[in-house]
Amino acid sequence: MTILNSSWLPAPALFGIVIDSSCIWWKQACNSRLGCGYYDNNILRNRYLGLQVGFKVMGIFLLGVVGWKVLRTREYSLEKRPDGPL
Repeated sequence: MTILNSSWLPAPALFGIVIDSSCIWWKQACNSRLGCGYYDNNILRNRYLGLQVGFKVMGIFLLGVVGWKVLRTREYSLEKRPDGPL
């Protein structure tokens, strides 16, 4: 049920891909992966922090686009626009 509720959010999957991509040695038994036995700490640190910075930059950019759109349209203003006498 948790997977269905968070399936629209790509961050957990992307962080999992980043963590798995920094694995150097996989534990295996009977041709199935049991988990990572050893991570390259430098690669993990760089990719993990890079993904976090990427999310922050994307969020700031989207916030700027939304703020620009709101200021441009003025549809969200609670004050009456001075259009002149009706």
